[in-house]
Amino acid sequence: MVVFRIDWMMAYQGMVVLAGNQVWWTWEVEDVFRKVKKGDKMGMKNYAKKMHKQISDLVQKVWPHYNSALNHLRK
Repeated sequence: MVVFRIDWMMAYQGMVVLAGNQVWWTWEVEDVFRKVKKGDKMGMKNYAKKMHKQISDLVQKVWPHYNSALNHLRK
């Protein structure tokens, strides 16, 4: 069975997002290492703060949907 890339992307959109996020994260981490190498002593701590904020923002974005799904399952 042959699956074309576009068909796969439409069937597995979550995987596409994960792959894209991994590329983005890798680029950001490489950039942080470059900054640290150039003397930015707070580079990694600043990046950690940024990552914590992104996780917190994602939880806040997803949480209402999660609560809604749980309430639906409890009925």
